[in-house]
Amino acid sequence: MRFFDRAKTLLANEYFKTCVEGFVALATILATVVALVAVTVARDTLSEMQVERDRAYQPFIVFEDKQVDITWGDQEELEGKNPMANPDMQENLFAINIKAFNIGVGVAKNINISFPMDTLDKWILLLQRERPEKDYSYIIDGGILYVTLDGKWSGYTRHIPTKKLYLLPNAEESFDVFLPLEYSQVIRKVFEEFQIGRDDLVPIEAIVRYEDIQGKKYSQEVSFDVRTLFLTSDGEGNGYASYGIIMTQQNNP
Repeated sequence: MRFFDRAKTLLANEYFKTCVEGFVALATILATVVALVAVTVARDTLSEMQVERDRAYQPFIVFEDKQVDITWGDQEELEGKNPMANPDMQENLFAINIKAFNIGVGVAKNINISFPMDTLDKWILLLQRERPEKDYSYIIDGGILYVTLDGKWSGYTRHIPTKKLYLLPNAEESFDVFLPLEYSQVIRKVFEEFQIGRDDLVPIEAIVRYEDIQGKKYSQEVSFDVRTLFLTSDGEGNGYASYGIIMTQQNNP
């Protein structure tokens, strides 16, 4: 009997030991799960706080529409004047400026706005394709861009990105961004050459980079349509027009 009593005692002890180990393992697992949940919650909370902080400081740069008035040929051959022309603005602007604003809630700093060569390249290709008998081309030699329009060439210093140290939020101030100088001449030549508005003229592309006051960097790709607002031509190489440079597409920074 004592043998069976001892066996029962050993079995009871072993069962108790197994139960204790099971409870310890379960407690360990639960503690681990709780710790993981706490870490996840803390991480998500910090992430949400960072997002809210970024929103509180985030700038956002946009551009005002710009009207440009142009003429070509002999204006004495035309009847009347351009009724849409802005009397306070010079016709045939050589340097076209568009105003930039920061409509975000935070200050923008270290602003850099550049215009890739793709736009000019596609405009020249349009002229080459539709007027193959004429010389439309460009070359880059060192720091000079040489553009040939109908056999007449002009040299331009390579476009330097527009930079500004700070821009206040909520559209409190603006600053002028100048398009590459050759743009005004090529656009005017397109109107002169075709005597009609060209809605298939590829948009002007710009890359806008800046930072917020935390040092977080932003980059935007911006497109501007060159849109015909008014045009008159006599079909003899004389005419005038107004066109708008209008921001049409902008990705989120």
